[in-house]
Amino acid sequence: MLKNNLFLTNIYDDFEKYKCEGLILMAFPERAAAHLTYSFISPSLPDKSQKELERIEYGLASFFITLPKLGGLIALAIVVNQFIDNFLLYYAVTQVSYSVVRSYAWGLHLKTDLSCFVSGLILLFGIVFIGVFHQFPYPLMLIIWGINCGLLYRYAPADTEARPLRSDRLRKKLRKKLLVVLVLLMVLTFLNRNNAFSTLITLGVLGESLFTAPFMYKLFKLKGGTSQ
Repeated sequence: MLKNNLFLTNIYDDFEKYKCEGLILMAFPERAAAHLTYSFISPSLPDKSQKELERIEYGLASFFITLPKLGGLIALAIVVNQFIDNFLLYYAVTQVSYSVVRSYAWGLHLKTDLSCFVSGLILLFGIVFIGVFHQFPYPLMLIIWGINCGLLYRYAPADTEARPLRSDRLRKKLRKKLLVVLVLLMVLTFLNRNNAFSTLITLGVLGESLFTAPFMYKLFKLKGGTSQ
């Protein structure tokens, strides 16, 4: 099953917009995914069921849809890196922290590619600038991590209208993996509490935690979100 991430958001909605009365209008990502799935993967793996092949096709299409967005953010980070030392490294740490939590916490998706890109740019680059120029003191990080854990415990994994989470088994599986990820990130945070990485990891997780909260769905006028 596809895992979400924010700078890698809006994947499912992007895929859904190409559907019309049960037919898929074959834009480039879908054409490329269908070609790879049924021309190469299916003949190589004849034991795969149609449902499994559809999951593979969907995953490939999602990858092709999100790649330009991620590539754009990385390109901008490379440009900024020419003016701020280690900016690309700081961006990478923030991106990974945010994305790995989002993989299991899910959360809201914005409606368009542009809004997705702009929100990712503002959130992630904003976090990097804060971490570079203002490192948080230890007590403040503890408070923020308390907020992170509280929001994620209460609302994660949070679904969307387009991608509802109906399986209790999947929900429990996601929550267990999320717990492991949070523990690891907390350990990394407090091992690096004397440098910028602690602030970057903490705020990266906070950004995703907020995207699981119902008030954020209301703010962006989106449907979805679940509570435990």
